[in-house]
Amino acid sequence: MAFTALTRDVCTQDGTGAFNFIASGAILAGQAVEVLASQVSGNTDVRYVIAADSKPSHGFVGVADTTEAKGAMVAVYGPGNIVWSRASGTGVAAGDRLSATANGEFQDVTGASGNSIGIALTTQGTADGLIQILLY
Repeated sequence: MAFTALTRDVCTQDGTGAFNFIASGAILAGQAVEVLASQVSGNTDVRYVIAADSKPSHGFVGVADTTEAKGAMVAVYGPGNIVWSRASGTGVAAGDRLSATANGEFQDVTGASGNSIGIALTTQGTADGLIQILLY
């Protein structure tokens, strides 16, 4: 199932603020993103991110604040922030440790590959899959 962009504010408690990256592909508001590459351009270190894929937790940097096209600047909320995103499938409950999945969604890490990157603060909504997450 494809990720659907959030239509609400992504960040509910700004702990460490957002960092700016360049989107290496289309990124939707609320999607988990990972580092794709970094290159030096003059005196500037340019960092690129892409929506999380099948092994996202190895380079996870946070959750996108807005929907952006390839090449656009995207603000990403990382560890220390409380954000809204979407759960993959069903069964995410408050207190579950989470990892990012394909399409930039989140899942309970029980029996899943990847590193724990946050904790669910709410139980998954049945209709829309929305969950609130403390990123760490």
